[in-house]
Amino acid sequence: GNVVNSVVPGLTFTIKAASAIPVTLTLATDPTQLSSSLQDFVTNYNAVQAQFATQVGASAGPLQGDSIVNQLRSTLRQITSFTAPSGTVRSLADLGIEFSNTGVASLNQTTFGALSGTQISDGFKFLGSATSGFGGLSVNLTEYTDPLNGLIQTEQAGLKTRDQHLQDQMISLRDRIAINQASLTARLEAADSLQAQLQSQQQNLTGTLLGLSLVTYGKN
Repeated sequence: GNVVNSVVPGLTFTIKAASAIPVTLTLATDPTQLSSSLQDFVTNYNAVQAQFATQVGASAGPLQGDSIVNQLRSTLRQITSFTAPSGTVRSLADLGIEFSNTGVASLNQTTFGALSGTQISDGFKFLGSATSGFGGLSVNLTEYTDPLNGLIQTEQAGLKTRDQHLQDQMISLRDRIAINQASLTARLEAADSLQAQLQSQQQNLTGTLLGLSLVTYGKN
């Protein structure tokens, strides 16, 4: 066949056609993949930081002081300060990622472009995988973002429960208010009726007194 996978471990060669001259194959790490991954990290990191910024300060949003937000901010600080134990690339700064005084991240292309082949290779090792190296820190975020048992989901469920409880209380209060209002209305109507009766009785009494005065004294 034209597929060879027993020459270099982990690599598969597909032979397309015969060549009249010798063909030289060179294996090298592609820095553009690493650069693209770093830029994605910078973009997503800044997006999260921008969301955090709306929940702190004088004009903070409804999540001001929320424990989840504070914990996530602390987790991000731990992620950005991650240091590998060995290699020519041991931190994000070695790869050209910089952080401003306001916490905004950026990828310094000059620093990244000056990395040697060894540093590029070590850069991939630094990033690691979902369970190792820098990428392994994603586990710290999973405990927040897990759609079933994550801390964010748990907090949302708690807020929904509290909201439902408040709504139930409001409905109960409205019902009590309606009952009290109906009772007060009935009492007011009864009071109005009684007042009308008293006025009628007063008029009758006044007429009787006038009649007695006329009989007794011959004048009102």
